Amino acid sequence: MLKREYIVLVVLAALATVSALLTAGLVSPPPEIQLWLLQTIIYAILTGVIAPFAYKYISDIFEKRKLRRLEEKQALEKEKNLYEKCVWQIKQSIKRILKNEWSYYSDIGVSGLSPELEKKVEEYNKNYERCRDWFKACNITIKFESRARIRDKFPKTAQTYPALYECLLQDTIIDRYIKGEKVTSTWIKEDSPKIYINMMKELEQNKEDGELDTFFKEINIFFENEDILKRFRAEKKELIEYGNKITNELNAEIEILKQKLEKL
Repeated sequence: MLKREYIVLVVLAALATVSALLTAGLVSPPPEIQLWLLQTIIYAILTGVIAPFAYKYISDIFEKRKLRRLEEKQALEKEKNLYEKCVWQIKQSIKRILKNEWSYYSDIGVSGLSPELEKKVEEYNKNYERCRDWFKACNITIKFESRARIRDKFPKTAQTYPALYECLLQDTIIDRYIKGEKVTSTWIKEDSPKIYINMMKELEQNKEDGELDTFFKEINIFFENEDILKRFRAEKKELIEYGNKITNELNAEIEILKQKLEKL
């Protein structure tokens, strides 16, 4: 900027010198050329005086516009990141739900979302916690009912081999009951062969091994139709569907934000 102003000053000084020579009569070109030179010098001097101020004014306008676009871009990027984070959190939540991993609380952030989406995400958090409570109720129901039926079907083994409760109440077995999937002696043999061998050894010693298939048949039917478990399965399905619906809406907003960013 200083170099440009220096050049302008030099040009103005040269023009002022020529103007002074013409005025003093030291230089005498033809009258028509003299008039043209004086007009040109006056225009040049005015332009030289005005130009730096005009340049600075226009530069400031463009700089402000550039800064405003940068601020708009940063604001849109921040908003897009918040939406993307929310999508990621809901997807992670659904992955855990599908695995029946309910040890986590639902604290999906709603900051920066539109009022409508904020309300929906808060509703998802609320539904998640309700579903989580139903899951706890399922566990209590399964353990209580299973223990009662184990004592009834295998009275001798349950007394001499307390580990029988653990064998028939493994987390994987409880998870299958909750999902409404059948548990059989064949499945336990494939899933936990060591546990199956030890359990069958104890049952055979007490001559109660013949009751195992009957036990699973009856308890599978019970847990497939048990009201608490059925309510949980329905709540879980609705929660997953609602979560997927929200992520679709969030992704639509992300696409709109991306288009806005491309235009900047």
